[in-house]
Amino acid sequence: MASGKRRRRAWLVFGWVVPVAQVFVPKMFVNDLWAASRPEPQRRRGHPLLTAWWLSVLVAASAYTVSDASEDLKEATTTIPARDALRQIMFSCGLDLCAAALSIVVIWQLNGRLERAAARGATR
Repeated sequence: MASGKRRRRAWLVFGWVVPVAQVFVPKMFVNDLWAASRPEPQRRRGHPLLTAWWLSVLVAASAYTVSDASEDLKEATTTIPARDALRQIMFSCGLDLCAAALSIVVIWQLNGRLERAAARGATR
């Protein structure tokens, strides 16, 4: 394995489909890419932005799976339960938007860092 990598390529797939690994492996790969974008003496895995991004993804995913708001909305016979279900759905969508925004920022930042690292490597 190349320096800095903690997992083999097969984990790229397994990390997204194996239930327990889904919580840890994708963030490990992003941490490894983040570290690889820095010169060797400055390499450090992890960053507060990456932690915030991954926590937002996990919270948004769990808010969607835990909530039965869609089913509650279908079964609502009065306005009060319908309103409560819609609030839950809107809250879940808000969490999804936060996770999506942070995902865009992480991808943008990581892409720029990796391009700069590639340019540094090409000049050596």
